[in-house]
Amino acid sequence: MAVLQSEENELPAPGEFIDQSYQVVRTIGMGASATIFLVRQALTDDLYALKILKQAHFSDENAKKRFEREATTLSKTIHPNLVKLHGHGVSHSGAPYFVMDYLEGRSLAGILNEAGRMDVLRLCRIAEQICDGIGAAHEVGVLHRDLKPSNIILVGENIDKELVKIVDFGIAKELSAELEQKLTQDGLTVGTPGFMSPEQCCGLDLDQRSDVYSVGCIMYRALSGVGPFQADNAIALLYKHVTESHVPPMEVHEPSIGAYPKLEKIVSKSLARKADNRYQSMRDLKKDISEFIASTAGGA
Repeated sequence: MAVLQSEENELPAPGEFIDQSYQVVRTIGMGASATIFLVRQALTDDLYALKILKQAHFSDENAKKRFEREATTLSKTIHPNLVKLHGHGVSHSGAPYFVMDYLEGRSLAGILNEAGRMDVLRLCRIAEQICDGIGAAHEVGVLHRDLKPSNIILVGENIDKELVKIVDFGIAKELSAELEQKLTQDGLTVGTPGFMSPEQCCGLDLDQRSDVYSVGCIMYRALSGVGPFQADNAIALLYKHVTESHVPPMEVHEPSIGAYPKLEKIVSKSLARKADNRYQSMRDLKKDISEFIASTAGGA
């Protein structure tokens, strides 16, 4: 059995083992502090995704805490629309890792980058599942804080039956936890500017309504072909989320959306600058989306 013996920043080759249990098939993702491998479990031959902290970050306590928090979060958030944790540990070289579902699907971002926009009913069925999954996370006290198309994976070839899997809880936060300044770096660096709520842009404490806003941004992007705000740089984009109102999707790139005023209202309510004016929960948002689907599909 070939055991992983890599130097710092060196990736294991296919066939090598991590912790003598997971054989590397190939690299499937790489971030600033961690690498994700497709691995085969030695005893069962099942395929998983294994995320392991890079050796360069072993001495970075904040990176280690953030990594450990993601594993802890995944252990709490059990739902069909959320990626599942299957195990965790520390490799022989001291690298913490955790094992997740291996998802054979496409990201919503990839689909939108190719197609530009998405069919209204297909998007709404996807949004229902996002609400279900994130709603389940909220029920156990976890905010995602980085909902965006690239973190939404669609599994299944039949678009009428595709399953949503929400990934990357790396910056998730427990609703009941105090603000962790060392981990969040003042809030402004946490999240993706195009999909952040006004309160998140300002580095304020967040609740579940911040994730609601992010879902509104995702829906707007899928309907119009662009995000609710456009700017030349991240700081200007954050400022627009805080100070400006979005242009209705029907006036951007897809006039036919004007045939769905109820959907326009759903998106606009999700994107209200003041949290008190938004949907107060994923359950409330899903209720209106489901009612829209029923009325639209029934009239089709």
